[in-house]
Amino acid sequence: MQNQTYSTLSAINVNDKTEKKGNQTYLSWAYAWAEVKKHFPGVQRKVYEDPSGNNYFTDGKTCWVKVGVEIDGIEHIDYLPIMDMRNNAIPLERVTSFDVNKAIQRSATKAIAMHGLGLYIYAGEDLPIEERSEPSEANGLGIVMDALAKLDGWPLLALQAQDEGAFKQAFSRLNTKQKALHRELEQAAAQARLEYQGMFEEAFNNQDEMSAIQLMDELTTSERKALVWAVLNTNVKTWLKQVKEKA
Repeated sequence: MQNQTYSTLSAINVNDKTEKKGNQTYLSWAYAWAEVKKHFPGVQRKVYEDPSGNNYFTDGKTCWVKVGVEIDGIEHIDYLPIMDMRNNAIPLERVTSFDVNKAIQRSATKAIAMHGLGLYIYAGEDLPIEERSEPSEANGLGIVMDALAKLDGWPLLALQAQDEGAFKQAFSRLNTKQKALHRELEQAAAQARLEYQGMFEEAFNNQDEMSAIQLMDELTTSERKALVWAVLNTNVKTWLKQVKEKA
């Protein structure tokens, strides 16, 4: 039964259900759960609790969640650190219920992947097992990605925000694959922009200075300029500057 479960789920192409955030690809939790329920209606998810009843665990410095997904009597368990948007572990004193909930959803998606659905995403592959071709010869794309990563993955986006003329000149020198990669980064930037705009505005509305500081710490100077600062209204930006000065 386990082989049948894996064969069924690993054959599903989930590419159109994923999201790009920076250089990371994520599968929608809602889609993953709906797809598994469609094929295996008896699937069960379990969020493990510590002895005190908390739905996360801690070593006193950072935290992690433990989530199991059981299909036809076989349970796969995933352990996932509670991380910020840059995939850095959040210190215990800064962890919020929102952070825990996000980690649980991501951990459940990874536990589902152990059963086969979207597992190729975490292996860095592009297609399900049945659709993979033989590896092609090196085409220099890795070199391009390394170059883009030198400014935390957003060099041209940062340049675009600061100097449109210089950006166009730099963009014109890219080859077709490099331009395609940059367009992927643009799409990821648009998504990140909306997410951070919402989180900063929520922090402002609640006057939650700790959350604001945490959000600012997650972003480099280039990312703040390229992704977020331009879309925030004057009141939010003024408040954030005051919060930063106080910190």
